[in-house]
Amino acid sequence: MAAPYEIEVLDSCVEIFEKIKRLVETDNQTHHAVLISCGNTSSTENSVILDAVVLPRTIEGLSSVEEIWSHVQEGSTVHSILCVSPSTVTADFAKESVKNLSKNFHDEVDAFYFWDVSSGGSAPSRDNFSLYESSSELLQPCDIGVLSIEEHLNKLIYLRINGNLSVNFTYASKDDFHQACENSFSILKERLKSSQVVYHLKETRLIFGFNDRGGTVTGASIRTVEDVLELTQVEEDEVRTKKKKGSKKRVQKEKVVDVTLLFKTGQHTKEVTSQYIVPTVQYETFDEKVQNVSIHLTLNTVVPQPSTSKATLIPECLRNAALKQVSAMERCLQDNFMKHGVRSLTPYLFKVPSHSHLISVVYPDGVSEDELEFVRKDLHTRYLLPTDRPYFRRLNKFVFPQDRREPYLTNTHEGLPPSGVSDGEVSLVQGTYSYHHYMQDQLNDNHWGCAYRSLQTLCSWFRHQGYTDKPVPTHKEIQQILVDVKDKPANFVGTKQWIGSIEVSTVLNQLLDITSKILFISTGADLVSKGRELAHHFKTQGTPIMSGGGARAHTILGVDFSSKTGDIKFLVLDPHYTGDEDIKVIQDKGWCAWQGPDFWDQTAYYNLCLPQRPVLV
Repeated sequence: MAAPYEIEVLDSCVEIFEKIKRLVETDNQTHHAVLISCGNTSSTENSVILDAVVLPRTIEGLSSVEEIWSHVQEGSTVHSILCVSPSTVTADFAKESVKNLSKNFHDEVDAFYFWDVSSGGSAPSRDNFSLYESSSELLQPCDIGVLSIEEHLNKLIYLRINGNLSVNFTYASKDDFHQACENSFSILKERLKSSQVVYHLKETRLIFGFNDRGGTVTGASIRTVEDVLELTQVEEDEVRTKKKKGSKKRVQKEKVVDVTLLFKTGQHTKEVTSQYIVPTVQYETFDEKVQNVSIHLTLNTVVPQPSTSKATLIPECLRNAALKQVSAMERCLQDNFMKHGVRSLTPYLFKVPSHSHLISVVYPDGVSEDELEFVRKDLHTRYLLPTDRPYFRRLNKFVFPQDRREPYLTNTHEGLPPSGVSDGEVSLVQGTYSYHHYMQDQLNDNHWGCAYRSLQTLCSWFRHQGYTDKPVPTHKEIQQILVDVKDKPANFVGTKQWIGSIEVSTVLNQLLDITSKILFISTGADLVSKGRELAHHFKTQGTPIMSGGGARAHTILGVDFSSKTGDIKFLVLDPHYTGDEDIKVIQDKGWCAWQGPDFWDQTAYYNLCLPQRPVLV
C-alpha cells in the first residue's frame, strides 16, 4: 500500500540528511533543519526538496527561519521543518514538538516531518519518515523519491540581478543609529515595491515591470523563462555575426541571463494638477554632533527559475530577490556598526558541496577575514560543512563562467571519460585549479619551465580555495624566493635552470606558509605501489600533486585505484602543452588525461610534492 504522502529530494540533499543523522547519533539529541523546495508548492504535494539547512541552537532555543532565509536564493521557499530524533517518534511526541516549534516559527512553516533514526537504516524511508498531520494529530507515513541534481540543474535558468542603490541618513549618537538606519532602508524597500522600478534584460528591449494588476512584460513576445534565454542568445548571435570569422574560442551557452534594476526617471500621473513644477530648496543648519551617512549598495543576486515557468511570474520573483538582498545588507550594517562603524557592503555568492543552491552572504568592506571568522563558522554549522577548510571567504566566491577574467582554463579534467580501471575507486583533486603550461604569460619557457608551471597550478589551487589572496608567482618571483632562502645563488634569477619537487615545496612554504609531504620513489615503476597512499591524499587533503622525475615534471590530479587488483591509473595534467587555451585539444590530445603506469619513466627516480591543506575556515 502506497504512503498517502510523498516528497522528492535531490540526491545531494540525501547526503545532508546523512550528515544530520550522524550528528544526532553523535550527541544523542534531536536536531532540526529547514527543508527548502523550489517554488511555492504545498508541502503535502509532490514537491522537490532542494536543500536542508540545520537550525543551530541559541540561548533562547532554536534560531528562527528568518536568520537563515537571507542566504537562500529567491525562487525557493521554506518547505517544512525536519525533526530528526534519536528515539522512537510517537504521535504525542510529534504533537508536543510541533507545539514548541510553532512558537519559534509562527506562520513561517506549516508542515513538520519526523525522522526516527533509532529504527535503523542509513536513509529515510516510509518506515521511519512521516508527516505530522495537524488536523488529525497523527503521523502519516511518507514516501521519499530521489532525483538527480544534474537533472534538476539542467532545468533551471538563472536570472541575475545587477543594480546600484543607495541609502542616506543622519544620526546624532550611536543610540539612534539603528533607528535612523532602519528608517532609511524602509524608504528604500518601499521604493523597490513601487511601480517605479523596472528590470531591463541586458542587450534586449525586454522590460519587466509592474502595474496595478501585477507584473508586466513589455518589449518582446515571450511566454516562458526559456523564451527569455532564447531572446538573449538571439541578440548574442547577431553580435557575433558582425565579428571577424576564424576565432578559435568556442561559445558556450550558459543558462544565465542578466537583468538590471532601474528606476523610472519621470512619469505623468493624474495627481499632477498644476501646469508648472516649482522647485523647492530645503535649508538645514549644521550640527557638528550629527553624522551624515551615504552608502552605495550594489546588488548582486540570482533567481533560479525552471525553464517552463511563466514569464509573467518573473517580475515578482525579481522584486522579492532585490528586497531580500537589501534586507540582508541592512542586517549586515546593523550587526557590524558597533564594532566596525559604518562600512560599505558587498554581496557574495558561494557554491558549497552537497548544496544545490548558491548561498548569498553580505560582508562589510574593509573588515579582515580573521574578524569575520565567527560569521563563517556559523555558516559552516548551518550547512554541515567541515571546519578545517574555507568555503565562505571572499576568494571562495562563485563566479559564473562568462565572468571569469583570468586567461587560464580551470578544472580541465572535468568531462573526461572514465579511466577504465575495473573495480577502481576514483579519488580526485577537490575544488578549483588553473591550468598553467608552457608559453603562457608571453614567456617562452619551452624545455625548461615545466616544474615552474606545475608549481603555478598548485599555487592557483590555494588561491581559488580562498587560502591566500596572493597572486600566482611568476618564474622570476619563484627564482627570487629560492635565492632569498639561500637555496640558490643570486645569479639564479633570470636563468632557465630547472627546479624540482624540493624547490616547489620550499616556495610553497615561503610564499604561502604551506607545508608539504615529499614522497621519494626509487623508480617510475614503483609509483604503482603508492596507489593507496595517493588515494588517501586526495580524499583527506584534496590538493594537486607535483611530480618530478628524470627531466620532466607533471601535476597529478587524482588516481583511480583498485584495492582488489592493485590496478591504477593516474589523472595527469601535463605542463608541457604549448598550444592555445582549447579544452577540446587539451583533452583529445592527452594533455589532461588518465595515464597508466607505463606513462612514467620506469628507470628514473621521482619525488612527489604533496601540499598539505591548512586547517582554517
